[in-house]
Amino acid sequence: MKKLLLVLFLVSAIKVFPQSVIDKKVNKENLIATLEFLTSDLLEGRETPTNAEKVSALFLATTLKKYGIEPFGDDGTYFQNFDVSVEKYEFSSKLVLTDSKGAVIKELLPAEDFGRFSRSYPDPEYSIQNTKIVFAGYGITALEYKYDDYKDIDVKGKTVVIFMDEPYNNDDGYFDGTKKTKYSEPDYKAENAASKGALGIIIIANPEYYAYWDMFKKYTMLESVSIYDKEKTKSKTIPIIALSKTATETLFDNEEFALDQLQEYKKSGKAPSPFQLDKKIDYKLSIYSKIKKAANVIGIIKGQDEKLAKEYVVLSAHYDHIGTDSEGVVNNGADDDGSGTVSILEAGRVLSLKKDNDRSILIAFHTGEEKGLLGSSYLTEHSDFTKDIIANINMDMVGREGEDSIHCIGADKLSKKFAQLVEDVNKKTVNMVLDYKYNDPNDPNRYYYRSDHYNYAKKGIPIVFFFDDMKVDYHQPTDDIEKINFKKLGKITTLVSELALEAANVNECFPIDIKEEVIKEEGAK
Repeated sequence: MKKLLLVLFLVSAIKVFPQSVIDKKVNKENLIATLEFLTSDLLEGRETPTNAEKVSALFLATTLKKYGIEPFGDDGTYFQNFDVSVEKYEFSSKLVLTDSKGAVIKELLPAEDFGRFSRSYPDPEYSIQNTKIVFAGYGITALEYKYDDYKDIDVKGKTVVIFMDEPYNNDDGYFDGTKKTKYSEPDYKAENAASKGALGIIIIANPEYYAYWDMFKKYTMLESVSIYDKEKTKSKTIPIIALSKTATETLFDNEEFALDQLQEYKKSGKAPSPFQLDKKIDYKLSIYSKIKKAANVIGIIKGQDEKLAKEYVVLSAHYDHIGTDSEGVVNNGADDDGSGTVSILEAGRVLSLKKDNDRSILIAFHTGEEKGLLGSSYLTEHSDFTKDIIANINMDMVGREGEDSIHCIGADKLSKKFAQLVEDVNKKTVNMVLDYKYNDPNDPNRYYYRSDHYNYAKKGIPIVFFFDDMKVDYHQPTDDIEKINFKKLGKITTLVSELALEAANVNECFPIDIKEEVIKEEGAK
């Protein structure tokens, strides 16, 4: 409590130097000062939905007010509030493997022996149960490829054991060849299994997956956060778990196939015929569940043209990060996404002073991006102004790597005119190298689907995503302010402020003239 009061005192005590308030150019000292605050250990990594997140939101709202940017949240505030559902495994949870007569073979503990393979936790009705176990190939039903792992088996009331991924080869007419389709996604496999009457899924991990088991252990015990909607009928989610290598070997010990034999099958892109195991599995899962509060922070620089002022250009970044690790070490997230957050805050200050925008410009700080793009999903789905947004400029990690270049993703997916504007404004201002490496639709990293801009694109809104591709400190405690290149951050801030202004002043909205299938893919960071 004392720490929180200290942070609140610091928020209220922050002063902006007069010269930085009136300067109509990007001010490096503002970028440094605001990032120093947001990356302080006192903010404990800004995780959604913690008190540290709320203090961060208060700081951003207070700073918007100081800069003369008006509130555009709920009831005349800067905050767009929404409820989130928070869930996690209790440490008392376990799975028990038994033989056909019920004798215990092995008790499996969360994180050590098994982990969740989905953002979702199982519905309570599936948390306590005892089932038989059936191997079901890849767990896929794909009629367009004349493929069905469930064709000759009955899995009703049972747990299915399935491979990761999907069958693949070099034939683009068969599961898109080497590219992954929706059939490889764990949530698809769970929905398909549940539709056949299955009560749980065990994923057989790829051999290389076991090398990252320590990371998977941490993920397993993290809270899962999702948007809570009391009006929406809760989907019935069955358990989706993966076992450690040792536990998987135990599962297939003395069965029709051993683990190494199954992995040899998978190398060929095939699977052996379905078979029922002699063992059974007893689920004894206890799930912590609570409803908490989260908030986006939104300010508006009102348009100067009376007719166009109710159309919007959105400048966005996510202000949340991943909190502290199990030992209390803070992940400060200076680049991810402190850099994008302070950049649009400073861009907002400059634009608010200029007051040259015909359309209105929204400064939107999303929360819950690290939990699955939650804040941007809520904003685009629940704001009555979404239909009037003409473009979204999103930044997520923009303060590291090469000083004179930035990755540019998605500008050409929906509108050629918007993509050309990005190019033109860049050349007129900072003339950075816009790297389109990750703009390729076949990019295996799938960055187009992994940050907040994607929820705008799903609504048919032209977007551009700026990103530095920092990898070495990504989601690590070493992502600190000392590694930020403020000269680069100043350049990207100048670029996005001028781009937002130009977009706000175009004569006509950006025509949607490229038929990009943006709504058929789902992504998560």
